[in-house]
Amino acid sequence: MNCLNNLLQQLIITTSVIAWFKNNDVTTKEKQQQQVLQANGLISSLKDKKNC
Repeated sequence: MNCLNNLLQQLIITTSVIAWFKNNDVTTKEKQQQQVLQANGLISSLKDKKNC
């Protein structure tokens, strides 16, 4: 039973790390997309939205 618990803990940790990296990658891509849209004048800057 102890071996099963250790395996489950390792699986949870591994899954959490993978999810964190995927989330970080999505956030990075989103920022890049926003920068491209701003550069092309398709959206206003994020600072303007915060002031509204």
